Amino acid sequence: YILNDYTMRGYKIMRHTLGTDQTIDKEIYTEKDSTFRILLRRSKTNKYIFIYSVGGNNTTESYYIDADNSNAAPVIIQPRKNGIKYYVDYFEGNVFHIWTNKDAKNYKLVKVSISNPAMYNWKDVITYNEKAYLQGWEVLKDYYVLQTTEKGLSQIKILDRKKNKWHNVNFGQEDYVAYMSMATDEYESD
Repeated sequence: YILNDYTMRGYKIMRHTLGTDQTIDKEIYTEKDSTFRILLRRSKTNKYIFIYSVGGNNTTESYYIDADNSNAAPVIIQPRKNGIKYYVDYFEGNVFHIWTNKDAKNYKLVKVSISNPAMYNWKDVITYNEKAYLQGWEVLKDYYVLQTTEKGLSQIKILDRKKNKWHNVNFGQEDYVAYMSMATDEYESD
């Protein structure tokens, strides 16, 4: 759980064991920079817990914790670098997928080995497109599903991972509003 300071900024992550007194809870992480706040999120698979330290200057720093190990310490993914934002999720194998603005003003999707997740190991999955803002993404067993904004309109794009072939969802109209949402966390969804 997250503790807030007097300004309501989330700054400390604590670990509580059910059935125990809260006074013996363990500190997991403390954000010492008052211009950053902490967010806590689980992976889609519930295998990892992610700690995000988010600054107002378009900067994030992320850590992961193995959710199956109640004593696991946070492991840094990439130390903060001014102007670099990134958000991590886990879907499969031994890789994290990361949505980032590193060398990509409109964002791109990269993947990296969990055992060595530093930025210099990031490999593009969905390359940067200066004409399309990458808003959302899902990783499925056979597909990558993206939501982008191009020329003011939302686009939903599907990449068949086996055939390496793209398909755009046709909304049948010149003007429309669309939003991508997964109704399930099921990785093997079609």
